[in-house]
Amino acid sequence: MKQYLDEDTRAAVDAALEKMASDPSEARFRRLLMTLAGIAALLGADGLPVIEAIRVLMG
Repeated sequence: MKQYLDEDTRAAVDAALEKMASDPSEARFRRLLMTLAGIAALLGADGLPVIEAIRVLMG
């Protein structure tokens, strides 16, 4: 998905992924997933695989 994003948005994705790797609380992890889902939603059809993966993770 990152190839479709501008530099600032790519930086936001990278920051969210870095925070996810730091073993955040469950609530923080879910918020980070929602951040990524929001960014993916802006991409339309190109973001659908990311959104589907997030839905699976969120159960």
